[in-house]
Amino acid sequence: MFVEARIRDNVDLSADETKWIQDALEDLLSSPSQTFDLGEDILANQNRALLLLGHSHEAVERKVHSLKVVDYSGPKMGAICHSSDEVRIKVQTYKLYKTAESSEGLHQAEITPMPHIKFDRQWNELVFEKDFKGGLIRLMENMLRFSRNPEKRPELNPLILIHGPPGTGKTALAQGLAQKISIRLNRTFKRTKFIQIKTAAILSRFYSQSARQVSDIFTAIEEICDEDREQFVCILIDEVECIASSRESSMHGEVQDSLRVTNALLTGLDRTKTHSNIVLLCTSNMPDCLDSAFIDRCGIKLEVDFPRPPAQYEILRGRVQSLINNRHIVTNTSIPPYRDAKLEFDAEKTLPGSRLLGIVALINSVDSASSERNISGRTLAQLPGKAILCYLEDDECDLESAFRFMEKSILAENEQGMQKRGSETKDMTQVEREYIGLPGQKEGNERVSKHGWDVDRVLRSPCSHRN
Repeated sequence: MFVEARIRDNVDLSADETKWIQDALEDLLSSPSQTFDLGEDILANQNRALLLLGHSHEAVERKVHSLKVVDYSGPKMGAICHSSDEVRIKVQTYKLYKTAESSEGLHQAEITPMPHIKFDRQWNELVFEKDFKGGLIRLMENMLRFSRNPEKRPELNPLILIHGPPGTGKTALAQGLAQKISIRLNRTFKRTKFIQIKTAAILSRFYSQSARQVSDIFTAIEEICDEDREQFVCILIDEVECIASSRESSMHGEVQDSLRVTNALLTGLDRTKTHSNIVLLCTSNMPDCLDSAFIDRCGIKLEVDFPRPPAQYEILRGRVQSLINNRHIVTNTSIPPYRDAKLEFDAEKTLPGSRLLGIVALINSVDSASSERNISGRTLAQLPGKAILCYLEDDECDLESAFRFMEKSILAENEQGMQKRGSETKDMTQVEREYIGLPGQKEGNERVSKHGWDVDRVLRSPCSHRN
């Protein structure tokens, strides 16, 4: 059971003091018959803090800002409540940085000491299927643990490619992962640097300059790795296709500078293999455009796809709950997680979980614009706030109004999508329409006329969404 203790900003601790607090918290939380809920902040509830920490809770609160149960690794992965009699408690203490480092000598990059306050909530806000995030953390832990023992480490490049459609959270996932690993492995690596390469800044209008810049970047990265072996260096190359495009395509198009850039990148990646304190994260919207030699160098390849209905629900739930916490939505009600909402729907259709299930069903309905294009996590995350901005006319917004605004926004977008598709096909002949599988004009009008009935049916049956 992993517990993260964030040290207060106004508290300065030496390395020995930090370790003492870490060990003391592990001893307190490992007392027999203690229970923990995944996701809970122990210090957020005075009674829980007193129960778990005893008379030490006041001393802990003076130095610790939050004490969160963040992860569990072991059998019964589906459980959310665990006992200290069955798990081993591991506490990581950390303090958030608030300023960025100077990127002098590495102008094509942004260097951030980790963990950093700007990435504080990013990991928790990301929603993926099953235990995707937990598995990714364990993958990084194992990769770095093996790299510390060169004689026994497997032949695996410290390069992870995260690919998928735009808006699916690839960049946010990489940033959140770097933040999480900087906390999880702070006993192994005392410091963490997160270096985000600006691929757009690398590409130069001057011949051969781009390749030279790529080579210079990897020289600087090697120097950073060598100067402090107790420092973990995490590199993010966003939209890596800009500098790792297929050389075969480049040769056909006679873009020699692009070929040089790809060669420089491959050489740079080979140079990093000998360092035990580095991992490279690359993201791409267009994996088919990547050079085959670059793909071969990727130790791990992860695909991030569009969210399915359970993840869609959790994304919307998180955003709505955030609006509630910030008083943009005025209510004392909280929204249950997906599995509780499904049970709630069977009992009462007007409860918050049931209403949000209905919105997910509307998004995935047969006549929805999203049925012909998958909906991204970014679009879902923007929906609640955008709907309130567009339709709120009163001074305050209650929860039911927020749900109605979201439904109204979805239906308006669907209508726009249908009108756009209609304008694209209205000049086609009947033969052309049949060739691409579109109905005749009369059939199309009949389908539009049934649109309202289909939406009503979906709202009545939120569990009938398309998988």
